[in-house]
This record gives sequence, structure tokens and C-alpha cells, in this order.
Amino acid sequence: MITIKFGLWIQDHEVNELEKHDGPVFTRWLPNGENDALKISLENYSSEVLLWFERHGYVSDSGFIEYEHKRFEIDENVLPLQAKVYAGALYGKIVLNEVTHDQINSLKEHDVESEEYINLGKFILKKILDPILVKFTKILKNTYGQYWIGQYKPFDSRKLALSNHCSKLNMKWYLHDGESGEFIPGKKEIETLGFTSYFCNEKEYISERDWFNLETLLNDQFIPSVSSVFASRANRLLEEGRYAHSLLESVTAIELSIEEYVRRSINNSSELEEYMKSFWKNPLPTRISLVASLAGVNSNDIAQSISGVTERNKFVHDGKEPDSSIAGLIEGLLRAISYLNENQKLKYPSAGKSNSLTAME
Repeated sequence: MITIKFGLWIQDHEVNELEKHDGPVFTRWLPNGENDALKISLENYSSEVLLWFERHGYVSDSGFIEYEHKRFEIDENVLPLQAKVYAGALYGKIVLNEVTHDQINSLKEHDVESEEYINLGKFILKKILDPILVKFTKILKNTYGQYWIGQYKPFDSRKLALSNHCSKLNMKWYLHDGESGEFIPGKKEIETLGFTSYFCNEKEYISERDWFNLETLLNDQFIPSVSSVFASRANRLLEEGRYAHSLLESVTAIELSIEEYVRRSINNSSELEEYMKSFWKNPLPTRISLVASLAGVNSNDIAQSISGVTERNKFVHDGKEPDSSIAGLIEGLLRAISYLNENQKLKYPSAGKSNSLTAME
């Protein structure tokens, strides 16, 4: 058996460059290291991957939990009072249950340029870790709406050497006999370096229940919807005060979510889709009104969504520039989109640094 441990930052450095975000934001709770790790089983490869966050930080004089990577002074009794808690870097480990003696020997001998070592590195990344981290960050970024999370970029030998990629993940190997070392397959190469949301509240951050639900999503066939990508972006643009772009993204998102909802409802039946051709010819407000009503979306959100489409049309066809007055319409659109993503309701958190202390639930 070989265990590979790793750690990485997953924030998007292009988002709010002047304001640092220390990883995902939870509410009233924070994973307590490996004790609360998500476990993803890969039976085809006789392997298991665990993902977790550590409780880094301390309680400031103001009563807020402040993130600090080198401190582990979070009072568990204070956590349930915190509306927002930063989780910091992502940690994890890969457990390979079926390995060869040659693979183990290549690690023990630190023969980083051997074929066994390099092939092991490629297998771990391409078959095991990369698909999980891509899916994990995509769910956090789009389904859970934390747009400041960076989409994990899988290993690409055209852009980065294998050893450099593993080094960025801070990978280390461990054997059952206690031996360990840095996991750096191949020769290292020198690299060349070429505001507040209007309706966001603590329920939009990652709760304890959300965290463990993420384990189910990672193990199941769940893939974040295309509409969630546009909705998450619309929320980000709304928070940044870019109303026109937020409106465009949110209307695109609801159009996609209507299509996704209908196709799920008819189980992607080609025969039923044939009968639906006339339905798709209806104007978008008509499609929203019909499908959202049948899905049980709040009538006020449906009305705001239709008004949002009208404002989008005025912008696109008449050049009427949207301003802050349409924020409520965008909120209605986003809530309707979340409801239509019935297999996993979407979240729309704020990246702002403001926080609050609230009573124990």
C-alpha cells in the first residue's frame, strides 16, 4: 500500500485581486481535518481519495474567527456563532491498495526518473486525483456558488512538467513501514512566468450538511449543470456592480435551466422531444412561466424572472443600460434557477469580508 498526501490552494487569483480570500467559506461549522474528510472510493483502481480542510486560525478580540495558516486556535464553542468561516487550503490523501514491488522500490530509492516512478505519477494524476479535483472545484465554484474558488487545472505535459505539477500539489509519499519522501516523479524544470451581494446570507455558505452531501455528489454521477456556471458568474457580476453583464448571464442561465429541467423530466426521450419542438418555439417568458410554475417556483420569482428577460431585451435591442434598480430582478432569476436545479439547489454567497455573530441555532 502507498499513501500520497497533498495540499493546495484553490482560490481564483483573477477574482477581486485586491482582496484576498482564504479558500471556501463555511457557516457555523468548519471541517475538523481528516476526522471530517470526504471519502471517494475508486473500486476500479482499488484506491480511495480523502479530501478535507483544517481548522486554521484564531478567535480575535472582536469575537470573529480570523484565518491564519500557522495557527490552530479555533474554539469549537465559538464556531456555531460565526456566519462566515474561511477554510483555507485543501488537503487530502490518496490510498493505493494494489501496488507493485517495483513501484515501491522506485520510491524507496528516490529514483525519480525511472519509468516506474514516472508512470506511477501519471496514473495517480490522470486516473485518480485530477478527475476528482476538477469535479470538486467545479461543484464548489458553480453548485455552491463560491465563484472565488479556482477551477482546478489537471496535469498537462504541454504546460507543466510532471514533477512541477506534483510539486505544486505538495505531494508526499508514505509506506506502511514508515518510510516517506517527496513525491516528485521526473526531472524538475525551470518555470517561466509569463462589494456586498444584495440577498446573500449565511445560508448561502457551506454548512456542515452541505459538506457531507458533497461526499455523495463526488461518489455519484452528479455533474454541475451548465446553467449553474452562468448563474454563479451572474452572482459574481451582481456583487461587483456589473449589472448589465449580470443580467445577460442570469437570463442565459434561466434559459439553460428551463431546457435542462424539461429534458430531465422527459428522461431525454427522443420520441418525447419530437413532440416538444413546438414548445421551444414559444417566447422565453412563456417557457419560464409554464415550466417554473409546474416546478413549484415562487410566483414572485417567476414574475421577476420574466421582468428580467424584458429588461435584458431592452438592453440588447434598445441599448437601455441596466443599473442597480434591476438587482431585485436578477435575484429573482437566480432563485428561480436554483429551484430548477432540483438535483442540487444552487447557492449564491458573497465574497465580501463583512461578517456577523449570531445566536446559536
